[in-house]
Amino acid sequence: MQTDCDLNRIIDDIYGIRINGIISVGLNGIVLFIKFLMITLNNFFKDILVMALLEKYSLLLRWWLFFAVASLGTVALFLYGVIQKVNQVDVTKISFLIYAVFAVFTLRVGIDTYHLCRENEVTNQHISIYYKKSDIGWFVSDMLLTLGMIGTVAGFIYMLSSSFSEMDPQNVISMQGVLAKMGAGMSTALYTTAAGLVCSLLLKLQVFNFTHHLDYLSTTLEKNETAQNIL
Repeated sequence: MQTDCDLNRIIDDIYGIRINGIISVGLNGIVLFIKFLMITLNNFFKDILVMALLEKYSLLLRWWLFFAVASLGTVALFLYGVIQKVNQVDVTKISFLIYAVFAVFTLRVGIDTYHLCRENEVTNQHISIYYKKSDIGWFVSDMLLTLGMIGTVAGFIYMLSSSFSEMDPQNVISMQGVLAKMGAGMSTALYTTAAGLVCSLLLKLQVFNFTHHLDYLSTTLEKNETAQNIL
């Protein structure tokens, strides 16, 4: 009889250990699942926050990428001696004027882009103001082309006025001087044209990026207003 009682007690202890083990494993599994769920939700909300910030500042990120590439291009031109060569052959220095205007309005577009991205709630009034600012950018980009053409005309005027007036076909030294002045005039014409074309194109790309985003915001506002009127 005592043996049967001892056996039953041992069996109860074994079952108790198994039940406690199962409960412990189950609780540990629930705790691990809750931790996994919290980590997953945390990462999910972080991803949503990052995506929201990227969407809000996508315009500024595109401008910053353009600015970084343009800055690296300027450094590369300086290291390869292109800027020094332009300084030597461009007698009018219009090429540097074109680049200076381009740099100033590149920063202006960047500042306007930053302010637009910082707006908590964009209204039609904000969009109208920024459209007017973008019109200035379009005007300046066309002005850069005009400055390039002015440099072209000035280069040809310099070449014709300073070269042929002193030309003496029988004097070799005189002819060398004439050719040198013709080269300087042609270089001025070509470099200023190239500077005007490139800087105008690059500024137009920035302004287009800015106005395209304004068009997107304007379309979104119109859709929201239409949906509210329907409701």
